[in-house]
Amino acid sequence: LSETFPAESIFGGMAFTCNNRVDGIVKHLKYGKLSVGHNLDSEDELHNVEALFKGSKVTLETSPCLLYSRWEKLCWNIPFNGLAVAMGGITTDKIVEDKDLREVARGLMEEVILCGNKDLQHHGVPEETRLTEEV
Repeated sequence: LSETFPAESIFGGMAFTCNNRVDGIVKHLKYGKLSVGHNLDSEDELHNVEALFKGSKVTLETSPCLLYSRWEKLCWNIPFNGLAVAMGGITTDKIVEDKDLREVARGLMEEVILCGNKDLQHHGVPEETRLTEEV
């Protein structure tokens, strides 16, 4: 995007929801928050986004570090989406309830945390903004 649009005009959004697809139809199991960050991590731009969503029915959370939020989202998406597909389209609850699959998911999360923290460090993100097991 940054090759086409000015960096200060780019935002990123992550939806923290729980959805399953059954027979090609998306089933919303949990409506969650929308997390929005700014490409340059501008607080002023985040305030502008908050103003746009004020009064809406969307639960909005702004992220002071877009790169961190992307890795945070990947900590969930990579293990659960990957395992769900690899196991033939099972749902998240099946992964969580199965001891072996839960251990695989946790291992994948730990790998994503490791990679994410290396990337955050590479991009000069402060040490206090690191992924932990609490993600």
